[in-house]
Amino acid sequence: MAVKPNYIPRTLIGVGGVRLYNIPGVTYPDEMLHTKRGTSRSSGQPFRKVPAWGISTAAAAEMLGSSCSSARSVLHRHKVGFRRVAVEGAPPCLYWRREQVEALVKQREPAVRQCPKRMMDSETARSLLGVGRSTLYRYVRKKLLREYRVRLVTEKGARLKTYYLRAEVLKLAARIRAIRARERELRELLQQRATISQSEI
Repeated sequence: MAVKPNYIPRTLIGVGGVRLYNIPGVTYPDEMLHTKRGTSRSSGQPFRKVPAWGISTAAAAEMLGSSCSSARSVLHRHKVGFRRVAVEGAPPCLYWRREQVEALVKQREPAVRQCPKRMMDSETARSLLGVGRSTLYRYVRKKLLREYRVRLVTEKGARLKTYYLRAEVLKLAARIRAIRARERELRELLQQRATISQSEI
């Protein structure tokens, strides 16, 4: 192929198949080179038709038991596939892959609207045990307590919450009190012996 003077081939392919000059030192806006996730690769624009596999954010939020904003955050975090669809007369909306949403729902923590009667939250558990957050976590690692993570559903949406079985916390609290009582008795005994020893000198 003959070399053409003052000719630079357009070898860089951008969004929509447009050909660009690939010149060292020249940078193009990212939107010219890469399509936004969920848009058409050929045009870089939202799709015009709702996919057969897609469900709206509102429908996904209902399945997840959360608000739409919380659902979007969770779906993005778990990399659930979606498409941006621009319906005439309305702004672009996201439509998510139904099977991925259903799989996420199955593996998520159970949803509750209030603390179950057999359980207590971490604040109450720490208060009864007389320990801090790090000590409570250490009890869990040592398997002295079991923690249960659930989604607490409120009017503002769902958030993760950790609960502990009330019976296990009360049992451990009684054990800790007994250990502390023996430690006090031992300290008092040692102090008495030290006092007697000093009086005999």
